[in-house]
Amino acid sequence: MKHVSIVVTERCNMHCKMCDIGQSNEGSGLSKNWMGSEISPSEWIEIIEKINPERISISGVEPTLYKGLDELLFGLKDRYLMLTTNGLLFNKHKEAIVECCNNVSISIDGLRKTHDYIRGAKGSFDKSINALKYLVDNGVYTRVSYCINPDSLKDMVELYKIVMKIGVNQIIFNHYNYIHPRSCHGYGCKSSNLSFYDPKDVNIDKLFNNIKACKRARFYPNITNKKSLWKYYNEIPIRCINKRCLLLEDIMKKNRATLNPSGKMTPPGRCWVEDIDDMPEVINHIKEDGLPPPCQRLCCAGKCV
Repeated sequence: MKHVSIVVTERCNMHCKMCDIGQSNEGSGLSKNWMGSEISPSEWIEIIEKINPERISISGVEPTLYKGLDELLFGLKDRYLMLTTNGLLFNKHKEAIVECCNNVSISIDGLRKTHDYIRGAKGSFDKSINALKYLVDNGVYTRVSYCINPDSLKDMVELYKIVMKIGVNQIIFNHYNYIHPRSCHGYGCKSSNLSFYDPKDVNIDKLFNNIKACKRARFYPNITNKKSLWKYYNEIPIRCINKRCLLLEDIMKKNRATLNPSGKMTPPGRCWVEDIDDMPEVINHIKEDGLPPPCQRLCCAGKCV
């Protein structure tokens, strides 16, 4: 297998306005139906050795809350490791992260006032920026992940300039896949935050100008023309644009999988995985409702047809 993402914990230390998962430290909304109890670093290492992937992404909700993170990183340091974090607890793990990780993504959603408001964590912007500087200074391939929403829209260009000046390798602007009530179809869940942001509140002209200004940025999915932007933010359920469903294709080919905190590959998680051909209900769900929660928000482009 080429790529395995391991979700080491369901817990989060932020309360992002656009996220149904991090609304409580115990996990909530769409996460409750697929998360499992956390396994030990040694158990993760044993699982990884059996799968033997080319690359490993370590995430959570927030992986720095996983008690055995440092032990896990050192246990896997000879492999290609990618880590995604909000940066709030970066200093606690920075030595292990720098020594073991090949690629680190810090999520930032605006300048100081905007970011701290969206994240519900005062001082989080400064901690994220300091984490970026530390990673760059220590030669780690560093990325910034930025979620576009009506509040963060106004800060895109200025934040882009800041992180480019710091020297990050890549900034990715995610065209946010807004949670739709049908996301819970078939999963017995009820989202805690379906309507905090309305995609129709995104100013398409402003967004289009921001895209033109951020020339070295990557946008996911790669929507760069005004007509498609309008379609993406004003039509629900969202459909794949510009054939950007590459992640789903990898999953279907069994080149990529996600493991939940209990170490299991499970369909109602962030990716469709093992034995998918024997799961007609999963195939039907993909066809009718798109990707499962919470994948349809960030992985692909909502409904894949």
